[in-house]
Amino acid sequence: MMGLRTKGSMKQPRLRKSANVKMMELSVKRLFDTVESIHDEMYYLRDREAEMQELNRSTNSKMAWFSFLSLGFCLSVAGLQFWHLKSFFEKKKLI
Repeated sequence: MMGLRTKGSMKQPRLRKSANVKMMELSVKRLFDTVESIHDEMYYLRDREAEMQELNRSTNSKMAWFSFLSLGFCLSVAGLQFWHLKSFFEKKKLI
């Protein structure tokens, strides 16, 4: 009788194995969903980074042009001031 197994005793380990397999399968599905979510998030962040880099390049370009325009404006104002002072002193006959 020690070596004999009945059909009822054979089903018990199979049911446990089946339950364990289903639990593991559910766990693997959850992990797969988590990995998929992380993967999607990484692609989203990569796209956002590309957009930010493009925005950064655009802003740097605009600031460079603004700096040159500002320099040109300052030089033109300095030229106008010089011309005005020169004409003022010529009218007063100080030069």
